[in-house]
Amino acid sequence: MIKIKKASEADFGDILKTEKEYFSQPLTAKTLEETAKNPDYVILTAKADGIYAGHAVFYIADSRAEIISVAIKKSEQKKGYGKALLSEIKKICSKNGIKEILLDVRISNSAAVALYKISDFEIIAERKNFYEHPKENAYTMKFDLKKDTE
Repeated sequence: MIKIKKASEADFGDILKTEKEYFSQPLTAKTLEETAKNPDYVILTAKADGIYAGHAVFYIADSRAEIISVAIKKSEQKKGYGKALLSEIKKICSKNGIKEILLDVRISNSAAVALYKISDFEIIAERKNFYEHPKENAYTMKFDLKKDTE
């Protein structure tokens, strides 16, 4: 059974390892520690039987939230962890009166784009050369919580 909870310091090693595996500019240990101390940020982990499978990092500012990263270990992909993390983000945002959730994703990351689309995020823009290492465009995607509550 998938359990989503706020990350603890004990999860940081797994989070950093997964960040390095998936992102060309991953979170560093220092950034992760600072993020965890900032009340505007939320770091979630997805686990089954107490074993780390993935994580999500997002922040809340005014009436919107922005997802910084969602990463699932390769061995745990396509098992519902990504959907479960996004569902929990939506619940937290809804409880906090957030109206929209935004994220950026590499255009070439078709698995992530598909996950976001089936989770009702829509592409609202394309950002030229948004990513470095390698340079690549990004889709900006949005989930509208106002529609979800109407």
